[in-house]
Amino acid sequence: MIVQEYLTKGISVDDKASKIQVDIQDMEILPGLSERDILLTAQILAGIGSTDESAGGLNVRGSSSDNTFLYWNQIPVYQPAHYFGNISAFIPASIGKVDVYKNFVPVKYGGSSSGLLLINSREVNSSRPILESNLNLTHGDIYTSIPFANYRGQISVAARRSFNDLIATPTFNSISNKLFEGSLTEDVQGISDDFEYNSKLIFQDLNLVANFQPNSKDEFSFSALQSKSALDYRSEDDENILQSIQTHDVQTAGANLTWTRRWMDQLSSEWSTSFADYQMDYSLVNNREEDDETENDLQQRTNNMENLESRFTLTYSPKRNHALDIGYQYNFINADLVINENSFFEEDFQESIESTGQVDGIFINYFGKFNSGLQIGLGLRHNRYQELNDSKLDR
Repeated sequence: MIVQEYLTKGISVDDKASKIQVDIQDMEILPGLSERDILLTAQILAGIGSTDESAGGLNVRGSSSDNTFLYWNQIPVYQPAHYFGNISAFIPASIGKVDVYKNFVPVKYGGSSSGLLLINSREVNSSRPILESNLNLTHGDIYTSIPFANYRGQISVAARRSFNDLIATPTFNSISNKLFEGSLTEDVQGISDDFEYNSKLIFQDLNLVANFQPNSKDEFSFSALQSKSALDYRSEDDENILQSIQTHDVQTAGANLTWTRRWMDQLSSEWSTSFADYQMDYSLVNNREEDDETENDLQQRTNNMENLESRFTLTYSPKRNHALDIGYQYNFINADLVINENSFFEEDFQESIESTGQVDGIFINYFGKFNSGLQIGLGLRHNRYQELNDSKLDR
């Protein structure tokens, strides 16, 4: 049995009670939202919330947000929202179904300890090109899907950009007030009660999906995404004693290639390789004396990460409602962090961290439904961390 319209139209719970599926194109826009935001929609589900009231900070059953993994078409996503987490980085027009796991995480996806969101692109079954556009008070987007290769393939493109660098709308001003009024810049200095600030934000997203099915057994899929966000924030007290300048630039990019093949009716395989790149650059300057830079505060932080992830899964289904998955996953991760702080009141601080990691994982999962009252699910995963010379067994 599948529970349809759980909380609202387009949200359902499967018969295994292991996941909640959200159909973005079928669901209604929730009250208070201007579009079908998947991250804000997930927060209405029991056990999922956001302690900082943002779209990107998902907390599953009280865990921290970094314990929840997000994938878009098998691509790991490390920056799910813009403007300090307040605006989702996923374009609703390009999203199809989303699988939300909050009771357990399938052994196929290692590393997540609390929750998992698998975001899949929109499937279009149309012999004609599709063109859609949307506009709200923070951004506008466009979506198109075109068939090719005699309807054996489909290519879809979605693009979005903010326009608040041109027009500061009431919605954008409300978000800015929420973020910066009474902020650290004002409270810590204690110089004046009145700060005038001007924040300029530019963000843009681009999604590309191409599917091709040359025959009845093989299917190829290529996906790519790019997301950019640039913030320029400037504040000044009413007596012109302190001027604060902050810049925060974030860029994420990723690509995935998936090959699915059905060898026979009972046996199929899936090979998926993804690459994700995350880059963040933050700068804060507090100017106290225009002609004396020694009295200024300076903070600079850069954080870059690359993740190459490859996964192979073999699925054997001897009969209906019974499936055995056996697979292997490999990850190569490279991360570096640089912090540089020069403070007028405190001692200067510099730190640089660079690390690489390789993880091998093998997994096996079985699910069987014997009747309406009895079903069994068993999973086992073994990870080997090469740099640590250690391993871990998960059930």
